[in-house]
Amino acid sequence: MKLYLPLLLTIALLAACSKKSNPDCDALWINKMKKQWEMVSSCSPEFKHYLGKGMYQSKIIYYTSISCVACDVTPPQYGVNCAGDSIKINNWNDVKDTRVIATCRDL
Repeated sequence: MKLYLPLLLTIALLAACSKKSNPDCDALWINKMKKQWEMVSSCSPEFKHYLGKGMYQSKIIYYTSISCVACDVTPPQYGVNCAGDSIKINNWNDVKDTRVIATCRDL
């Protein structure tokens, strides 16, 4: 057993070091949206663009939409994953754990 313990520790350390660290996707997408929102002239408490995050088909997605008190806004038809791959949302009711992570008022 004493012979296997160092071998197991070495394997565990190598496995831990070989894993790629995931970038902070929230910060990545927030920064991208802030750059786009700098060009938007309409951002008020009644009408604002926002970046949302949720789970769709067991994957984290990011999506943009607007919040408008007097508007009838349909849910987004597409989201993106961390890598920026477009994901078609067939049924918005399947998107779970949605939350706003940034708005145009955060500039």
